[in-house]
Order: sequence, then structure tokens, then C-alpha cells
Amino acid sequence: MVEVEKAGIPVVLVTTTEFEGLAKSSAASFGVEDLCMVPVPHPIGMIPLEEVRAKVDAAFPEILKAATEWKPQASGSVQAREPYPAETLEIQGTVDDVVNVYYEKGWTDGLPIIPPTTERVAEMLKGTTRKPDEIIGKVPPRNGILTVEVVAANAVMAGCKPEYMPVIIAAWEAMLETSHGWQAQTTTTNPVAPLVVVNGPIVKELGIQYSTGALGGGPGFQPNVTIGRAVNLIGDIVGGSKPPEGDKTTLGQTANIIAMVLGENEEANPWTTLAEDEGFDRNASIVTVFGARSRVNFNLHDSKTGEDLMRVFADTMASAGMMAENMKPCSPANKEVLVLSPEHVAQLANEGWTKETVRTFLWEHTRVSVEALQLRFSANPKKVDVQLECYEDYKSWDGIPLVRKPEDLAIFVSGGPGKHSVYFSTNGYAPVAKEIKK
Repeated sequence: MVEVEKAGIPVVLVTTTEFEGLAKSSAASFGVEDLCMVPVPHPIGMIPLEEVRAKVDAAFPEILKAATEWKPQASGSVQAREPYPAETLEIQGTVDDVVNVYYEKGWTDGLPIIPPTTERVAEMLKGTTRKPDEIIGKVPPRNGILTVEVVAANAVMAGCKPEYMPVIIAAWEAMLETSHGWQAQTTTTNPVAPLVVVNGPIVKELGIQYSTGALGGGPGFQPNVTIGRAVNLIGDIVGGSKPPEGDKTTLGQTANIIAMVLGENEEANPWTTLAEDEGFDRNASIVTVFGARSRVNFNLHDSKTGEDLMRVFADTMASAGMMAENMKPCSPANKEVLVLSPEHVAQLANEGWTKETVRTFLWEHTRVSVEALQLRFSANPKKVDVQLECYEDYKSWDGIPLVRKPEDLAIFVSGGPGKHSVYFSTNGYAPVAKEIKK
């Protein structure tokens, strides 16, 4: 739409009132500051058809008028400044005064920050050999330009050590890949948040937690917590993705504040690691980023056999995946995530299960009936038809699987003692893995 508008072809954007601000800010980030838009009272979904038609009828005259009469106004915007060096400001007072200025300007996540003084940023830049003026990319939805220097400033604010810089940079290089779909993930009403998995020697070099409480916090968890916070600060501040305009998540989750960061427990993994599954050498330091939407904990201490364990996994994943609207067979890039605890993976491996047989079993048993899907999408039956078209032979199957093929189940090992594993429903976009360049 933006490219058509910039080419001089009139476009009328119809949106609900709740998304009016997001539409304006997103268009402005692409250079279209004067947008022809007709807002319709929110909501449109899950209301009686008569109400929908009434809203359409009421909006149509305005749409017609906009399409035939609207003309863009002359832009009076100021030319954007160069992304490097970053702008500096002087604040007189105490550290509390500095933090309060950051609160007022929206340059924080709601928590106190460490002031990114020029000295601290320079020290943080020692953690990477990459030049401070190097551009990592544009961060949606505001399309703020992310330089290595800006990464360092946010890392200071989050409380990182300089040696964490390569992980943060690699994570954002992954998130900005087109296939990852960060623009959609960060503006959706779904509670999507980054899940950052680290593999290789750097896990122990930095002390990234991969055992007990890997997704929790506490003494010694500085890498997990501060890297996760830096990742999200960049999204919030550089990308402008904050409720209620940029980030439209209905309720959100705590990982929207501090992204989930954990290492794979490779010592407890009898199979290939996540990094190897993504095509990397086991000895390479890799970061893999998923867009995680919902999380289900399996509290399974009493499964007699590995198959008993697997059946509980399958039943729960099928239900949670459907309710999360995750049945996306037309999205071959999508992968669902199963994080196995060391005790659960040991039980499976001791009985002869491999990662391949686990994937195949789950693919065969995480099935949802066509009738259940039709009930799930009763207000939009065509959505089911479109999904089913991706499966030419679905009528011969016992239901529709959670993902297109077994390999689309990402499985890795993390955590400590205890019989708890976790399923993450993702957002229908590709996980992206990047090598961490130290």
C-alpha cells in the first residue's frame, strides 16, 4: 500500500479506530506522512453480521469521498538526521533525575535504566570489533535505524556487560530477517515475544543459564536477564513498539518486557542440538530466535513409559496450538517449539526414542479434526478452507497436524532436575539462526 501511495496512486486505508494510530505511525516510518484513511468503529470481528453491515454502510460515503476527492497535503516534516553519531543530551542533576527524563520521554520499558553516558557506551563498544556506525537494519514498526552504537547504548541501559554485545547483535540480525516477520509479530494483538536460544561454547563463556531456572532469574542470571532486556529495549525504543500504538497486544506477557533468553543444555542432550538442526556445527556459537506466543508447562512426574509421556505432549500441543490459531499449514516456515527437560529426554532416550521418532510421533498425534477447526473459525469458515487447500490428501488423514511436516517441530533440551518440559506456540513465522561473531 505504501509503495502504491508513494507512486502517486490514491489509496484509501480502512481501519478500525483502535488501529488508527498504528496505521499513521507505520505509514510515516515509510515516508508517507499524509495518509488517506477512513476509521471504522472498533471492533469488526465477532459481532453480529447486521452490525458489521451497519458499520460498512455508515463508512461507505466517507470511503467514496476519500477515493474521489482526497489530496495529500504538503509535507512540513523536518529532514531526518543521520543515524550516526547518535544524538547526545546534557542533563544536570542526580541519576534519579536522568532516569526520570528517560521515563518522561518514553525511553525505557517501565523499569529504571542505567544512564548510557558517552563513557559507558564507549566501554560497551569494546565488546565488539564491529564499527559503531555500522547499520544493523531498520527496526519496525517505526523503522528506527539500529546502529552498533545504538545497540551499545541500549545494552548499557539494560545492565549488560560488554561481552554480551555479539549475542544482542546476532539476535537482532536474526529478528530483522524478512522471513522472521518481526513487523507483524510486534504489532499484532497476540502476545508475541522473542524466545532467544543460545548454543555453543559462548553459553559457558558468558555464563548463560541453561540448567535450573534457565527462564527464571536470580544471582548469576545477569546474561539471560540483561540480554533479554536489551533485546526488548531496542524493539521498544528504536522500533517504537510500545502499547497502545506500536504494540497492539491485547494483554501481553512479561516476556514483552524482558525477552526470554536461555542456553541449550547440550550436556543433557543425547541427540543433535538446535544449532545442528539449523545447519551449524556443534562447536559454533549460535543464536536462534523464535516468536513465542503461548507457553504450556508439562508437569509430568508419573508417566510410566516414554509413549505415555509423548501422548500427553501431543494431546496438549494439539489443543493449545489450535486455540492459539496456530494451524498454519500454508506457512511452511513456521516451527513449533518443544523444550525437553533433561529427565524427560533421558526417559525417552533410554527407551530408544530419537529426535526423529519423537517428531514423527508428535506430527502424527497432534491432530485436530476438521470439525474442531470449523468450530474454532465459525465466524470465518473460508479460513479453514484456505488452510485445508494446503493439504492435498487431508481427507485420508485422521485430522489436521499442527505443522506441515515432522521437521517443523523444533526440539531442544534445557533446564535442570525435575520432570517439567515446555511447549511454545509460535506465531507462524520462521525462526532464524545466526552465528555469534565474537
